[in-house]
Amino acid sequence: MKKKVLLVLLSLIINWSALTGAYAQPHEFLSGDCTMCHIDVKLAPEQIILTASGSCTKCHNKIESSFSHPVDMYPYKNTIIPADMPLTERRVTCLTCHYVHPVEGDRVSTFIRREVAGRTFCVLCHNNDSREHVLMGKAHLHPDSVKVSGSLDEITTMCIECHEMGRYFEWGEDMLACRSKLNHPVGVAYQTASNARKGKFCPVVNLSKEINLFGGKIGCGTCHNVYSPIRNLLVMSNQKSNLCTQCHFECMGC
Repeated sequence: MKKKVLLVLLSLIINWSALTGAYAQPHEFLSGDCTMCHIDVKLAPEQIILTASGSCTKCHNKIESSFSHPVDMYPYKNTIIPADMPLTERRVTCLTCHYVHPVEGDRVSTFIRREVAGRTFCVLCHNNDSREHVLMGKAHLHPDSVKVSGSLDEITTMCIECHEMGRYFEWGEDMLACRSKLNHPVGVAYQTASNARKGKFCPVVNLSKEINLFGGKIGCGTCHNVYSPIRNLLVMSNQKSNLCTQCHFECMGC
């Protein structure tokens, strides 16, 4: 009996150690790691090297830069940056929004510099951007992990808070599209559409990496990205219908 009790206790200790290890502070640096961010950690600890963001991506390598807030760039003119959100040589870096050392903040999962997140955090610096596009409230969109509720994904849901959607009927389905049926439908299963119009769609496995499906469905984020520098926030240029023909064969007049 005592042996069984000891085995149970030992098992609990091992499991607890594993759990606490899994949730330990992730940013525990060795003394030689300081130069990844600091010019001279002893004499000038506040001076950060401009390539500090590159040090972050060595570990955070699953963050897609094209779907994240730009770094190593100068803020837009007249943007007011709070004093506790430091710039590096007047440029925005990962360190502008995030702490690095665990002792600096309680939000150990994101190391964010304030006790707020989402749009509340974004409006500390932003109102509307130069293209009058309302903030999404997410600095990292992670298309591969976007949640889908019903027929719409969360990116599309955020878009239609401001962009009016219309309904129309096609392919035997009631569809949603931005403003009118002249725009692309969302909430549609790509494979279903492909099956309905055989030979007119690119196979899913051959789609360009810039084209994102959400639970196999088309959403606003399939063709648009709020961080895109391309006109109309497209994920790629549509010159000569290049974007349209990534999915559609014989796409005339797109």
